[in-house]
Amino acid sequence: MESTKKLKIVLTGGGTGGHIVPLIAVYRELFKLTQNNKIKLKCVFIGPIRNNKGLFKTDNIKTLPLFTGRLRRYITFKSILLNFIDIFKLIVGFLQAIIYLIIFHPDIIFSKGGYGSFPTTIAAWFFKIPIIIHESDSIPGTTNRFLAKFAKKVVVSFPGEYKQLPNKKIIQLGTPLRNMLNINKEKAKNFFDLQNVKPILFITGASQGAEQINELVLANLENLTQKYEIIHQVGDKNYKKISQRIKEFPTSVISRYHIFPYLPEEKMIAAYVVADIVISRASSTNLFEIALLAKPSILIPLPTSAAGHQLKNAQIYSQQRACLNLDPFTITPKIFLDSIDNLMSDAEKLKKMSQAAKNFSKPNAASDIAKLIFEELK
Repeated sequence: MESTKKLKIVLTGGGTGGHIVPLIAVYRELFKLTQNNKIKLKCVFIGPIRNNKGLFKTDNIKTLPLFTGRLRRYITFKSILLNFIDIFKLIVGFLQAIIYLIIFHPDIIFSKGGYGSFPTTIAAWFFKIPIIIHESDSIPGTTNRFLAKFAKKVVVSFPGEYKQLPNKKIIQLGTPLRNMLNINKEKAKNFFDLQNVKPILFITGASQGAEQINELVLANLENLTQKYEIIHQVGDKNYKKISQRIKEFPTSVISRYHIFPYLPEEKMIAAYVVADIVISRASSTNLFEIALLAKPSILIPLPTSAAGHQLKNAQIYSQQRACLNLDPFTITPKIFLDSIDNLMSDAEKLKKMSQAAKNFSKPNAASDIAKLIFEELK
């Protein structure tokens, strides 16, 4: 590696923000690492872009769009038809990936998983390009379970056994995150029109929002805003509808309820920083972001997550006493409200939860993964 003046890496994964954000976090650490070693880093992302292209612009990562398809495991006429169409998309995607790899000729592939990573990772194996895979969740996705056999290393986020993955390849380093420690609380408050007189709840359903959580909030909105100020990321598809519904509430309620369809990186970090507690789904990225900032939290896992991975993520995290884990199948507006009130009224529990979150966090995950990639090429 000492004689190498360039490092060419392909990032692949998708297709949600949960796949893309960790890729960008690792890229940033690789950029610093190569700069320090006087190596020129060339990087491209190959995968489905759709709504994620903007996430790469800040870092000037070149994106190469890829056709790909996914397997729908439920059986309806529509799913059968879409699966049939996606077979042809997958074939096109393989051909695209082969062409991209021939032209770019990378030294290594870093794959985040998801159906968007499949063509590129298989094509890389065919060309004998080293592959490192990252699995965010406590239950591996279908794609990563299959692709792990072609990888040199499989990086996982959570402690515990991964029976579906080759044990000799596994290394637990956590979920790579963006730098979230460069905004203090006072600076973060400037991002929002906060009254700053009541405890602040940050409620998020990740990049796409969470209708179940949105409905629980709206059912309790008057009660909640009497005691708390709320920053709520509702999702693009839900924003217009919720904006209309809250017009029925008094001004005193609306003034303490700040809704956003989507929070760009700096605002998302600011929302975490100002929050007294975070209420969230249990995706790996959200969970490790909460842990990194040592925030007390209430998790409501997505009940329909693939193989129940969010249920397992939340279970592992709650076993560390780092959060309150609410059952998404039985939760009611009353349980939701009472859970918030009970937690906020217990200062000692909040303190212990914050410490447990900090203990669980993996603040160096992105840099550790970047070092692993670097070391694999020596």
